[in-house]
Amino acid sequence: MKHCASILFLAFAAIGSAQSATVDVLVGPGLSFTPSTVSITTGDTIRWVWQGASHTSTSNTNTGPEVWDSGVLFTGTFSHTFSTAGDWPYYCAIHSFPSGTAMNGTVHVTAPAPAPTPALSGKLLLILIVVLALLGAIALRFQ
Repeated sequence: MKHCASILFLAFAAIGSAQSATVDVLVGPGLSFTPSTVSITTGDTIRWVWQGASHTSTSNTNTGPEVWDSGVLFTGTFSHTFSTAGDWPYYCAIHSFPSGTAMNGTVHVTAPAPAPTPALSGKLLLILIVVLALLGAIALRFQ
């Protein structure tokens, strides 16, 4: 009986899974993040990609749920995965400051829309009825 319940749980757990995304933001050339404002959902990752000049990607705050600092990079990438909804401003520590205007950006993070409850297909509903009937028969046998 435990085995049948486990199979049912796994079947329903496998119905759907969320996918996270990675969004690239170019760092440079010049004094820019491109795009300067990015909209993502919780669980998504921003990957800053350096274009051959020394810059940082540094969160405006050094406390709270979304804090990051790439350190000074000339080339390469730096990534941060966002787990909290909100607006998360950032800047280049070499060329600007928190809430400045020289080299600043914002990551707008929203909570994902709730997944719709999938409808049971006729075939899946029939399987569920048969499994529940078998579980009931097994339970009656052991009483």
